[in-house]
Amino acid sequence: MRNLLYIPAVNIPQRVSPAEGEGFVAEIGSHIDFFHGDPSDPDWQRFGEVVAWDPIAQREVWRQRSRLPVNGGLLHTKGGLVFQGSAEGYLTAYDAVSGDVRWRMPAGGAIRAAPSTVMVDGRQFIIVPAGRPTASIATHYLADYSSAPRARSQPRLLAFALGGQAATPAWAEPVRVPKPQVARSDPQLARHGALVYESYGCSTCHGRNAEGLGGATPDLRLRLPASLEHLQVMLGGALKTRGMPATEVDDETARSLLAYLTNAAWDAHDQALESSATNRPSSEVAEEPHDE
Repeated sequence: MRNLLYIPAVNIPQRVSPAEGEGFVAEIGSHIDFFHGDPSDPDWQRFGEVVAWDPIAQREVWRQRSRLPVNGGLLHTKGGLVFQGSAEGYLTAYDAVSGDVRWRMPAGGAIRAAPSTVMVDGRQFIIVPAGRPTASIATHYLADYSSAPRARSQPRLLAFALGGQAATPAWAEPVRVPKPQVARSDPQLARHGALVYESYGCSTCHGRNAEGLGGATPDLRLRLPASLEHLQVMLGGALKTRGMPATEVDDETARSLLAYLTNAAWDAHDQALESSATNRPSSEVAEEPHDE
């Protein structure tokens, strides 16, 4: 079938509500929940789709849905296949006419770009980058929406071909957040800091819930500011030449942001311990040290 338009669709529900409170919270004016499509709310779902649309007949021909919304672009080949990489780390080939899945292969890393095709000595290759995104703006939807944790591997360029014999690329190892060297902060102060973190755009580079990709934009749960003064120096422009904008904040705002980052590190550390304990035999769980 010809004259079809293939569309990579994204469905990410967001909710805007009036901000409540005083001071900084009131100045924001509204609270935006960018991740309202959480699985806990059955009325709002997050997902991605590939839609085949007939622009002449003005009708949908087929539609395929995936669990995560932020997937890669599309490649339509003369052989009648539509390729798409997913945030979960797979490259899939759909039948261009029916939408049926004809082939799927793990890529070992999240795919966001559209695949491309080249011919080398008469052999066709499908080329696609996979792994964690290296552009900082792409990290905003890292947690929950952007990729499965194991798909946040180092970036690499993959080439697929009929009869290929290379091994499937390895998935990423889980991130282990060490026990923070400072005590947990006041929960109310940390909640205020969460608003600061989102409203000042920190999540754009450092990820939702401070769950960053590392590299040029570090995972702040792994690299907590050494002190309030250290954080203020960084916010004030010490890292401007490396792409971090200078932001003037008062002591209260900086203190709340540090509280949020500290508790985010503790949460990640505790979750890792709980996950480790759940996956061990009961006798081993009983021997888990209580001070860790």
